[in-house]
Amino acid sequence: MDNADLEKLKVSQGKLVPKFKSSVTSYSLTVASNVEEVKFSPLTADGGASHVVKGADGSKVVKLTDGKPVEVEVIVTAEDGSTTKSYTVLTRRLSADDATLAQLDVSAGVLQPPFSPLVTRYECSLPSGVDSLTLRAKTEDSKMTVIMKTGEPVGTVPLNPGRTLVELAVTSVSGKTTSVYTITAVKSRLPPTLQLKEKKAQFECAVCCNLVHLPTRIRGSAGVYCRACLEELTRTNKTNPITGEKLEGENWLEEDLACDSELANETAVCHTATGMVETSMQQIGAKLQANRIEASKTEEPTESCGDCSKKVPSQDVGLHKELLCPAKHTVSLPKTQVKPRPWENRLVDESCGSDPQDLLKKGREWETKYLESLPKPGETGHRGRGPDPLECLQTAARCYGTALKYSPQSLEAHISLGLVMEEFFYAEDFFGLKRAVPDTAEEGEAEISSKEEEFLAICQLHGVAASAPLALQLKAVEAEYHSLSVKSSDPTACFHLGRLCLLLGDKEEALKFLRNSLAQRPTHSPTRLCLGMALGEKHAKPLLWNGLTQYLTQLQELHESRRDVKQKDLHSQAFYRSTNTLIAEGFLQLAGIGGHKSLSVASCLLAATAFLPEACILRRNCTYRQLQWLSLQARSLLLSLLQKTQQTQAALRHCQELSGLISHSGLESSPKLRALQMQVFQLGVELQPSSSKALCHLGTGQLAEHEVAGDKNSLCEAELSFRASIAMEGKPITADNIPTQLAEEQWWKKMTQGKTGGGEKKEEKKATPPVTASGAQKTAQKSGATAKQAVTGARGGPQTGRGGVAQPAGGRKPTGGASRQPTKPVGRGTTTAPGRPGQTAKTPTKPLGKTVATLGELKTGAGPPKKPIAAVASKSTESVKTDEKPPSTPNAASPTPQQPAGRAEINTKTHHPRLGLARILSKSASSDKAKLEESRSLYQEVISMTPDLHDAYIELGEMLSKTDPVAAVDAYARFPFSDPPSFNDAYLHGEIVRLLMSSENYDDPRLLTSLVAMGRALGIGVLEKQVSVLENKFKTDLLKKVYSGVHGKPIDDPDLQAFFKFKCWR
Repeated sequence: MDNADLEKLKVSQGKLVPKFKSSVTSYSLTVASNVEEVKFSPLTADGGASHVVKGADGSKVVKLTDGKPVEVEVIVTAEDGSTTKSYTVLTRRLSADDATLAQLDVSAGVLQPPFSPLVTRYECSLPSGVDSLTLRAKTEDSKMTVIMKTGEPVGTVPLNPGRTLVELAVTSVSGKTTSVYTITAVKSRLPPTLQLKEKKAQFECAVCCNLVHLPTRIRGSAGVYCRACLEELTRTNKTNPITGEKLEGENWLEEDLACDSELANETAVCHTATGMVETSMQQIGAKLQANRIEASKTEEPTESCGDCSKKVPSQDVGLHKELLCPAKHTVSLPKTQVKPRPWENRLVDESCGSDPQDLLKKGREWETKYLESLPKPGETGHRGRGPDPLECLQTAARCYGTALKYSPQSLEAHISLGLVMEEFFYAEDFFGLKRAVPDTAEEGEAEISSKEEEFLAICQLHGVAASAPLALQLKAVEAEYHSLSVKSSDPTACFHLGRLCLLLGDKEEALKFLRNSLAQRPTHSPTRLCLGMALGEKHAKPLLWNGLTQYLTQLQELHESRRDVKQKDLHSQAFYRSTNTLIAEGFLQLAGIGGHKSLSVASCLLAATAFLPEACILRRNCTYRQLQWLSLQARSLLLSLLQKTQQTQAALRHCQELSGLISHSGLESSPKLRALQMQVFQLGVELQPSSSKALCHLGTGQLAEHEVAGDKNSLCEAELSFRASIAMEGKPITADNIPTQLAEEQWWKKMTQGKTGGGEKKEEKKATPPVTASGAQKTAQKSGATAKQAVTGARGGPQTGRGGVAQPAGGRKPTGGASRQPTKPVGRGTTTAPGRPGQTAKTPTKPLGKTVATLGELKTGAGPPKKPIAAVASKSTESVKTDEKPPSTPNAASPTPQQPAGRAEINTKTHHPRLGLARILSKSASSDKAKLEESRSLYQEVISMTPDLHDAYIELGEMLSKTDPVAAVDAYARFPFSDPPSFNDAYLHGEIVRLLMSSENYDDPRLLTSLVAMGRALGIGVLEKQVSVLENKFKTDLLKKVYSGVHGKPIDDPDLQAFFKFKCWR
């Protein structure tokens, strides 16, 4: 009686969307442009019910207007006469000028955003193994035409190695309208060991040296970058990573589709564990995928050890018998008794349960929740979606700690607790997840103490101070794993112990545990890699090669699958990840001993530089900085190999790029970084002595060395370098145009004397290159090949010079009014510049070579090492290490580089050398009036060239304030302040306020302007001291104007008047 449902609803033209269902009441219907009417045929579910089609003028036929949608309503009335139900159909007759698609599908990947007829731009992420994409397009009107914009029919499109632009042109029935649907197909990155058969510099990324992936350029600048590399290096500092120039506007980045198309036609070569793959770049991804799948079907050959009966990889049989066989060798491991400890009481949570197995299960469940709640790649901190990751991790720790109370001998509980403790380090280092700190000092101390007792008590138990840095938490895990060697040397525990010992810089201790672990699990690839890093050259090669090829295989497999695969294991368990610094160090170590099989020296170095773009998901903490440092080391080794093989132009280009990357890296100053910096800068001048940019780089490095070591000779040579740089501006960059100032520098004299020494002694005693890879030459000699053949990754080609200026470590405290000083990694200015005068570099608090302290320091509770730990530490790779003092610049293979054919490049005029020279002269300006005037003139010239460079105004003002405060105020006031004022502007305004108020010049109009600007930028509270002084001086009119300006209200505003009355300002 009350059933008002339709059983069917048919239409004479088109199809209802979605398909009719009695419970669904809203539909859409689109018909061709030549359809003038549609007949609706409803059928009620109840024979006694009735229906009516509104909009059909009493019939069931609805008239349609071209291009105008009509809402048709079918009203059903039940037999009882009171129950009704409406079904609506939004009906649209296509216009003859309509040119939209009804459906668009791709054979691989997923369109983003999801398809909609009104959306014309899409992106489709694809695995690296897909070499073509098939499109399927459908229109509502069969008379519309759809073709590729190139004129070809819609079908299969071959893909470029990175980015492919696919455009579909849809033409209306009338032919008057054409719509273009664009799909940007983006493929994952190919393996870093992939190289072109014929090396071409235009396809190399200026940052990572690998074949460029998703070619991207900086508008108006030379050089091509991987998109990930460029976006990562400009994420927080919008400057050119090579030249240091400010990136103006929002459209400075442009995609280079032409480069991708050209690269697709090049022939590529990739040496894999099963052989060499050679084909076009367009097809290399699919070929490598097929090769990997075929290789996965074949297991690594093994042999049974006659003494211990274990299955050992055939290539490791000799090593197993010599060092690992448990029947022949016994490794003495330190033993720690498992007994109840005070910190266990803090971890125990009786509410979690008492069954050890159940507790272990709950702990794993909380680990899963932790992984699911982690920030997405590129995000930091907890975003409020789901549970707090740290709370999940803490609960997992309580579960494992409680399990240990009831089962102290449980290996699984000990290992799980150790892994969770280590994960606390990664949670903060990778994602910035920190435990909340209370506001008050007393509460903070109590909270921190509680947390340390609960989760860092192992550190205290083993002598690590309660105030130890974050990285020292790894020591806690190392000590916890020691507990597992009581009765059984568990291979898993020994592996993690050895791995952590490597992270902590103790290879001797790592060797003991890794030998024990590999003896029990001879085929475990991560253990083989770690043991190879702990061993010497004799046995390291096959072990390193096995582990590193396994990493490359897994990396390739990841790129051949969906990139949004969720993390399934804790970071300490996921050994083969692109954020594991041990793997990057492994590549450097294998390069240092000459490479092995499919991994040549150049392949290893290219793989090491590829870690930086993979690390874009990280916060710029310990791990990120170490990967950045390892990448710079790898690039310096590549530069050395190019120099050795006399590829002068390629070496010149790499030197220019590396100089810029070092200058703008943002890494904290350290002896090793400064040594590397000076080696590269000197080599750049040696290759191009007439390059103004190279000379400026050199002067910057020399000035930085003086700031740290106080070396007067470095200061003198820095002045000569900057003067030479200025002198060469406007002149061509030629091999024979050597500035006279450069010839006066001591290092240049020694270098040229070494080259002109002549005779056989010269050939016998060659200078050591900046960072050598002696293994490349050794390998070439053994195989009878040339050094050039050994370095398969050497590349050449002329390139326009690049340059920039480094920033020595050190900061400046704001003086005067500004109580808060904005800080930036490279200084206040928008461009990177040489170090300022009068600054003393701070001792770095975190090492560059390692993220944590050595094991010996941890055992004594000492802090992290002040000197970085070398990334490559085997005895056979000493030439790869960077010494404490910068070694002399090597003799180039060719004393003067050949000038590229064509017109010589002209040195451009920049502010960088003038700023550096001004800083040097300002150091003695107080005692030398001539230098004062020259420095003042240089600063003013810098300001005229770069009006928005804060540093120039600040340094000029500081220099003048000692003798002429009024002139200093004039200098500060010349800056083109923004509106509203920025934090950097506030510092300059603070200096103006400080100088004017110290001289009691309260009537100067600039005082009011600067006070208002400070208040607007930093808040009215920052003016508390100045307000008090002005009140004592009865400057109430000035104070009223200040408050009026800060709050943006007129003086007669009622609220302000009430405040003035309260303050008795009349």
